Amino acid sequence: MTTARSLFWLVLLAISVGLACGCAQLCTAGNCVCPAGKTVCAGVCVDTQTSAANCGACGKKCPTGQACAGGACACTSGLTCGGTCCAAGDACCATGCQIQHDNGQGQTFFDCNAAGSEAAALDAAKAFDPDGALAVGQDGLTCSFSAECVAWLTSGVPQSCAVWCFAGTAAGKTAVTQSINCLCPDPIASVSWH
Repeated sequence: MTTARSLFWLVLLAISVGLACGCAQLCTAGNCVCPAGKTVCAGVCVDTQTSAANCGACGKKCPTGQACAGGACACTSGLTCGGTCCAAGDACCATGCQIQHDNGQGQTFFDCNAAGSEAAALDAAKAFDPDGALAVGQDGLTCSFSAECVAWLTSGVPQSCAVWCFAGTAAGKTAVTQSINCLCPDPIASVSWH
């Protein structure tokens, strides 16, 4: 019992005067050091090249959604838009991330425009048929029930006309007719987009 008690007090004394090294540290010439490639941060040896809590330097924490690689914080999805990490499948638009939207006709698009804008409706139309074109004389189509829409003629034969409304009572609605005569979507019954 005396030996165990003596050993306990000896270890406690060594720790109190700084003679014991922390976890994963090595004692070299009376000094506590970390193995090669590691740095002491808050008394613990860490790899500042991969530690998200100590990325590149002690205490430099990577933001949520980022990991530490080579001593620098980087997005885990690989896509950075204006300093913001985007989720997988997103696209960059100027300084932010955009998500993929449904155009209501079976295609998707990345919308870099304000929701409910003519430009967003045009993006939806281009996703429907990239080779199509605005219906002549029907750009900014205004329907009888106070809706503003984009009318798009397909490039195939026979041609169809697809309409996406972005403002008014049919905003967010789309419809396709199997002719070159564009018809406005029904504000209630038509398919939604965006």
